[in-house]
Amino acid sequence: MKKSFETCTPEYLAFTFGIQKVENNVSLLNCLDVRDLPKNEQHSDIQNLRKYIDQHLDSMNEHEFIAFVWQRMIEHINFYDRNRYQFFSQRAFSAEIRDFNENLVILYGNVDFVVAQGNKEPKNCFFFLHQDQTQNNYELDAKGHLLASMVAAQNQEVVYGCLMVGSWVYFASLEKRNYSISTGFDIKSGDFYDILNVLRKIKQEIDKNINKKGNLLHFNFEDLEEDNSDGWSDKEMMLALKKIGV
Repeated sequence: MKKSFETCTPEYLAFTFGIQKVENNVSLLNCLDVRDLPKNEQHSDIQNLRKYIDQHLDSMNEHEFIAFVWQRMIEHINFYDRNRYQFFSQRAFSAEIRDFNENLVILYGNVDFVVAQGNKEPKNCFFFLHQDQTQNNYELDAKGHLLASMVAAQNQEVVYGCLMVGSWVYFASLEKRNYSISTGFDIKSGDFYDILNVLRKIKQEIDKNINKKGNLLHFNFEDLEEDNSDGWSDKEMMLALKKIGV
């Protein structure tokens, strides 16, 4: 049986794989505690980026926002180290998982943005980002899509995720069969700096897990196109960012 991320709902994942929502995943609580990090950043790039969001959020689609905003935020917190992980955009992957009845289910779909090990292809995923600018069916569509990709990638104890619906940002973690998801952060408000700090905390937690466990097992990823002509490499992202001055 095949099931796409786009058609997965939290209810389907619970019924089929036993994925349950809990309120107190320690992995997420640790990342949401940003009291020890600065609330305001005076770095000129970050100040310019916040202004760019205020001016252009309503006119950008998901791909543009990922290319020109999330990419910049990820780079600012140095969420990039080829010896550990890097970011990939617009990829498709599939994973074979057994359901409660030991039937084989193939979860598959597109990933907007992922931080993972790997060189040309992502392997061992640590962090997913899914974005939906339509602001429709948060519970049934966007949330289910993000959770399904995290379930498919779960070859380690904790997988982190981020969901953006309109201007609202939610963070999630999946530990075994339990997931937690935060309340919303408004990226157009003062929450912008908290979002940046939560990302920073997620990076710290991922680094800790890598240091403890070392390299992890691989699972099946593939480019959307064989020549990756529709995907953006990190170098292409950098060139585009420089052109628009963000």
